[in-house]
Amino acid sequence: MKKASIRENNIQDIVLNCIIYFLLVAVVLVTLYPFWNIFIISINDPVDAIRGGLYFWPREFSLKPYITVLTDRNFVDSILVTVKRTLIGTPIAVLATSMFAYSMSRKDLIVRKFLNIAFIFTMYFGGGIVPYYMTLKNVG
Repeated sequence: MKKASIRENNIQDIVLNCIIYFLLVAVVLVTLYPFWNIFIISINDPVDAIRGGLYFWPREFSLKPYITVLTDRNFVDSILVTVKRTLIGTPIAVLATSMFAYSMSRKDLIVRKFLNIAFIFTMYFGGGIVPYYMTLKNVG
């Protein structure tokens, strides 16, 4: 059995690896910094956050924004609506999709072609495309 040989890195490989690692770190920083900045602004004092600017740590720590949001009754109601829609809507969507898939698996279904076209049409052209077009037309 042939032994796997370990290739020694030459100077070109080392330079290329350094460039690749530098680019990967840059991409990670550019990707994650906006999320970090939003989090830092959220735990910063609201008056200080209005001043703006980019910073890495909060200048004046405050949980006042979180207290304001979490004590608002509308926020709690919106969370409940989201949970209800998820718990009710997901099983209904799975059931409807399963029934449609089963009916489409039957080759002898009379309206199979029509249902297939209707399903594909609604997949590509959502229900909001006409109101969106009218809004854009009215705005100019």
